[in-house]
Amino acid sequence: MLCGLDLTVSPLQICCSVRLVAQPYSECQLFVKPVLEPVAQLVPRLTAEELRRFSQEIHQAVASLYRVNRWYGWSRLALLIGLLFTGGWMYWRADHWTLSLAGLVVLALAESALLIATHEALHGTLLALPRWEFLFSCLVSWPMACPSCTYGLVHLWHHRWNSVDLRDPERIPVCRRPWLKRILGSGGIGLIVSTVHQGLLLRHEDPRLPWRLGWDAAGIFLLHTSLLWLVIAQGVFGRYVLSWLIVERIVGAILQSRALVEHWGLWHPRQNHLLSQLYGSRTIGVNYFFNQLMGGLPYHSVHHACPSLPSHSLPEACERIDKLLKDYRLPSLPYSRSYPMAMASLFKRST
Repeated sequence: MLCGLDLTVSPLQICCSVRLVAQPYSECQLFVKPVLEPVAQLVPRLTAEELRRFSQEIHQAVASLYRVNRWYGWSRLALLIGLLFTGGWMYWRADHWTLSLAGLVVLALAESALLIATHEALHGTLLALPRWEFLFSCLVSWPMACPSCTYGLVHLWHHRWNSVDLRDPERIPVCRRPWLKRILGSGGIGLIVSTVHQGLLLRHEDPRLPWRLGWDAAGIFLLHTSLLWLVIAQGVFGRYVLSWLIVERIVGAILQSRALVEHWGLWHPRQNHLLSQLYGSRTIGVNYFFNQLMGGLPYHSVHHACPSLPSHSLPEACERIDKLLKDYRLPSLPYSRSYPMAMASLFKRST
């Protein structure tokens, strides 16, 4: 039951029909047709007092976990930058094409993890050094033509509107075979185009966006003009373009897969913003090392509920929040045991 309405689900009802008309979110601003996304959980309704206490206790439970341990951030960056340069060296220096291809794969995996680290940087949870994190994001993103300055603002609107407002810039509509369109189709280029498009759409909501779009355009243009001049002068233009396209496909597939697994099918408003965040994304079972490489994104529900928590604190925060959910007789957070199992479920449910 939501907003006093009984909502039923049929297998054919695969689209969410929710229209929100004002900000910030409140129940009186929500108009709902009785259609849910296919895997969205119905959450028992709390009284106003229970809702107030629950929100307060959630923030109290994680209050001790906000301190950023910079050692985790610096050590991860050192590892990933080392792998990035190793992969680049293998590609340009190896005598055999198999070693060159292996180098590109290493480079693409490192670049994917570094782009994920820029997500932490925009939240200030990577190093807790805002200026350095901003510079790092530009240096990592611009070589792949990713508009990191624009994304930094667009993503904050995603946190405000996820499972609340259909204008959510990163909302993934439920459709048949989304992996075919996003992972195999649009890939990294689709993410770039989407970020620019959303930046243009939201420029009236945030007056900083036109400046960020211009900053990204100037930085990407100057960097790639310099790189093109260098590779043309060295006579390796074709090889450079080939490497960029291969890396774009791999990076795009990884980032699109992550977004699909963590969000697909869960977009649905709940009683308040906090509950909408907790149940509007998915937790993935991973070990501690992989969680660090993924910047805490496997604990996506908790990240959305408490976006200022650093990645190394999210597993503990998830345990504390799960305990509170049981105390209030609420369902456990949406969960999958691993990324492969989540992808398999996605294939099954979306075909």
